[in-house]
Amino acid sequence: MTSALSLSSSGHLSCTRCPIICADAGAELLTAGLCKASRSLTALYLQANGIGVRGSCALASAISALYTLRHIDLSSNEVCGVAPDSAVALTAERGTYSTEGLMALAKAVSGGLKNGARR
Repeated sequence: MTSALSLSSSGHLSCTRCPIICADAGAELLTAGLCKASRSLTALYLQANGIGVRGSCALASAISALYTLRHIDLSSNEVCGVAPDSAVALTAERGTYSTEGLMALAKAVSGGLKNGARR
């Protein structure tokens, strides 16, 4: 099932199994847009888009600048380099466990907490 990228009036951006996002390259493109996004984005739902380590690191750079962001859902992605549910690896990068993407995301979120931006 494919869903379209949508931004609600309440500041929620949602895209699950979205062909626009599709893996790391799509996450990097989305990041460029998020960096220019309104500071009213409060939730980011990007489940099951094949986002791996490189895409997670790219998203982390945008997340650290989005001070109004309160919720992010990256479930069923490959932020540690391993496909969920034993899915077939799509590239040579996938299938190798790495904490780089997860640590970048954690650092981005904790930076906002330290600055008092997120509660």
